[in-house]
Amino acid sequence: MSHVWDLYGDEDAPLLEQRTHVYGEDGSVCVYRRVNLRGMNSEELLARAPPSLWPLVALTRDGAREQMIEKARDAIEARAAWTPTERADRLAVLWFVAEAEGVAGQLMREYLTKERLMESELYREIFGDGEAKGEAKGEAKSILAVLAARGVAVSDAIRERILGCTDIPTLDAWVQRAAIASTAAGVVRAKTPPRAPTSPTTRRARNV
Repeated sequence: MSHVWDLYGDEDAPLLEQRTHVYGEDGSVCVYRRVNLRGMNSEELLARAPPSLWPLVALTRDGAREQMIEKARDAIEARAAWTPTERADRLAVLWFVAEAEGVAGQLMREYLTKERLMESELYREIFGDGEAKGEAKGEAKSILAVLAARGVAVSDAIRERILGCTDIPTLDAWVQRAAIASTAAGVVRAKTPPRAPTSPTTRRARNV
């Protein structure tokens, strides 16, 4: 029985469902079991899910909280089958997804130091030249990195659109969608809600 882990379910939906997919001209049938990640609690994910899904703990029903981010970090660090770089890459994805789910950046910095994240090729690719190229370029690369880590294909046209965007509110919305969208098109096509103008004081605080 194949298992398909669904990141886009409803926390009130059943955790496990057996489904059938008919395809091909001859009516071939694929039977699989859908696992509703949003309906799973964080302890179940860390105990039962493939280790590659541990960085997505914040997407579970109760995973976007301090205790579970710390547990996921410890589980990733203890995974001897991964190289140090592979573990650092998983920690970078844990950071991106947790922030997208509303975990405070200050809290994340307590659990994942910049020095540790800099061991990740993924993190270095995103932020290595972010200061030189500006905040927008860094956020655009974050979006592409999250999509790549989740295995979501990105066409050349959408990649160019993401990298070419310089509007920070739009990029902020896209980076959150990148953690849950099923397609890259779904990240950039949905309408971005308008945001109220920020005061000079607010803008200065945001840039600190």
